[in-house]
Amino acid sequence: MASQTFSARITEHAHTRRTPILYFRRYGEEEQSVTYEELLAQARGFSEHLRQANVAKGEVVLLFLPQGIESISAFIGAILHGAIPSFMPSQTDRQDPELFWGTHEKLFRKIRPGAILTQPDSAPRVSRMLSDTEIKILTNEQIAGTNSAPQPPVEATPDDVLLLQHSSGTTGLKKGVMLSHRAVLTQLDLYAKSLELSDEDCIVSWLPLYHDMGLVACLLLSLSQGTPLVLLDPFEWVLAPMALMESIQDHSGTLVWLPNFAFNHLARTKSGEVHDLSSVRAFINCSEPCRASSFDLFLETFRDWGVKAEQLQVCYAMAEMVYAATQTPLHKGPHYLEVDTDALTEGRVAIRSDGSTTRLVSNGTPLPTVEILIADSSGKPAPPLAVGEIYLKSDFMFSGYYKLEESRFTDDGWYRTRDMGFLHHGELYVLGRLDDLIIICGKNVYAHSIETTVSGVDGVHPGRVVAFGIEDEKMATRQLVIIAETKLPESEYRNLRERINDQIVASFDLTPHTVKVVGPNWVVKTTSGKVSREANLKKFLQVVNV
Repeated sequence: MASQTFSARITEHAHTRRTPILYFRRYGEEEQSVTYEELLAQARGFSEHLRQANVAKGEVVLLFLPQGIESISAFIGAILHGAIPSFMPSQTDRQDPELFWGTHEKLFRKIRPGAILTQPDSAPRVSRMLSDTEIKILTNEQIAGTNSAPQPPVEATPDDVLLLQHSSGTTGLKKGVMLSHRAVLTQLDLYAKSLELSDEDCIVSWLPLYHDMGLVACLLLSLSQGTPLVLLDPFEWVLAPMALMESIQDHSGTLVWLPNFAFNHLARTKSGEVHDLSSVRAFINCSEPCRASSFDLFLETFRDWGVKAEQLQVCYAMAEMVYAATQTPLHKGPHYLEVDTDALTEGRVAIRSDGSTTRLVSNGTPLPTVEILIADSSGKPAPPLAVGEIYLKSDFMFSGYYKLEESRFTDDGWYRTRDMGFLHHGELYVLGRLDDLIIICGKNVYAHSIETTVSGVDGVHPGRVVAFGIEDEKMATRQLVIIAETKLPESEYRNLRERINDQIVASFDLTPHTVKVVGPNWVVKTTSGKVSREANLKKFLQVVNV
């Protein structure tokens, strides 16, 4: 287990590594680069500013800044000061300021951070909102004006909390996952070995740093291991997806983490200009259930750019484990499993290659020290090849939720993930969230499976679909509701509803209770790009009751 602190690790690297550790690119601007030494120099300036602002050791600092070298320096500076930083989504021009900050006010008042760092144009609004508190509102312009000699880093121990990783907010109030120096470094060192990380590697990412995949797998792995990171602005990536491929080519990128939807998005937006992707050792699918069809599409689309099947990998991760719990072995593609679709709806795994089957992708084997238990509804070990809730143990678990009493640990130390899956030949197959499970007339279906199927219907905007169950007291069961966005004119809505209905009947032997076709931007998503079923259910019920 790691006996160092994260601040000691990167300070050590600053004395021994002189080449750039971080490259940052915002679309339409020149690429910036910094070494460890330069990054630490900027970080120490921010640390000094926190000292002058009387932010105490152990207080939380929420960072509402656009992604870039400045926000990363502020994050490291908070660590050097002994504060507990947390990246938060920054307000964009497309968001209403009152609504954006209003959605965070409950969080601010719940956790009472020592300071909030934001941009000058947002600071007055946040100050007025929190005028009855002692929360300090700081701006990046103030930090730039800090000119006193920086002080030595505040002493920390490996078991001190290093950072908070906030949930994406798919349900309720965002929860701050507390991660210690020891847990983070233990995870990163073990994950680096699993990835066979070397001095030849280079990570390329567009992922937001307020999400654990961008923060841990990309930024913290890079900083802790000395692996160069090429970081893109996530908002610009949405507008210019091929910037990722261009950066891979320019820097001979070797490791790329992507949520499943990004594989489809990149395939749909492929440009005419060819980019060489042969340097990549692994495109790692994580954050949401991996789809075999997404890998098939990505491979078919980018084969002529150098993509091979063995580059497509899968990881199972969550903030409560710092990041990775499993990883498929590099140098060969993940295992695929054909299972009986009907049996799967009953919570059983029946392996077969003909008839009505579902093709599943393995999430790999556990990292060292990680234990996995598949539990039934009573919390007892499920029989072999039975679907159950995934329980985890490891040497790098989180320290709890900041200022929340909630616990998902069993009496014997297992962490209940609320994810559903099964084990086969020592490999984990993740099917979806327990909260994602809809039981309709005794059949188990996963909302994301419905959404993926509907996204493939001609006329539906892929990825802009939400499915959930609503209680039907008369039938004493739940009924399936599907909402699908389209760019088609309203005169085509009826035909599209019928096509969606027919596809669900054919794929799941279920008849939806309601298929609602809507126009662009109806479906509500979280800041990390995930569909928020809670918000969409609430919005749907409001429309129905009007």
